[in-house]
Amino acid sequence: SGRAGSGRGTSGRSGKRAGGENAVADDEVADNAAENAAENATAAGVAFEDAIDVTAVDPRWLQVSWSVGEETLRRAAKSMGPDFHAATLVLRVLKCEGGRDSTTARLLSETPLPDDAQQWFVNVPEPGGHYRVQVGLASQARFYAALASAVVPTPRLCARPQTGVPITSDLLHDLQALQDDQPVRLQVRAELVLHGLTQPGGRVDVDGETVPVDREGRFEVRRRLEPGRLVLPVEAQAPREEQTRTIITALEFSRRSLGEES
Repeated sequence: SGRAGSGRGTSGRSGKRAGGENAVADDEVADNAAENAAENATAAGVAFEDAIDVTAVDPRWLQVSWSVGEETLRRAAKSMGPDFHAATLVLRVLKCEGGRDSTTARLLSETPLPDDAQQWFVNVPEPGGHYRVQVGLASQARFYAALASAVVPTPRLCARPQTGVPITSDLLHDLQALQDDQPVRLQVRAELVLHGLTQPGGRVDVDGETVPVDREGRFEVRRRLEPGRLVLPVEAQAPREEQTRTIITALEFSRRSLGEES
């Protein structure tokens, strides 16, 4: 993860010579930590820059995609000092009580993330709310916000549409009689939605099929789920390079009818 052994680079510059030497050494360690993280990203075929994208996929869920650049990692290492090497990547969700133009926000949740995470789905408690997302590094002593999103509104829950037909006791009786005479009809279909992010201009193949990639490197694939095992290899290739990276998604899907209920 490139976070090992960093120190505060802005302290100890004045006073004794030994203190100045330690500060310079801490600067070098912090730089090395950020460079190691950048080298790891390059080895994976991706040159990261600061970016965060938050999409409200429905009234209660946000999809967050991000990348953190080398310079931001270096600033984090120097700001957090000795806490940097033990810091955890976290995702924070804040509720903006004043709407889209709110200048204040209340912390709702803080989720620890894997070091290599670049995408997460977040549950929010209130449909029709306004939220801001931060991605940063947290230690026991402090939090460093590496990225912060704009305020994102979630849609309200859809109200039941008005049909314009007056509901009378006779109509309810007729509907109940019709329901009693016919078996309950129920059909359920399931779909897998696979979201991803790669280097802009790169190529992505899902299960051997090339899928469209937008200008920011995002892609989306939908597959109808049938009972059984589904395995989807996703391979990304950087532009003008031969390096590739593959992630395999596998799941078991089953569907069971519990029969009629009286």
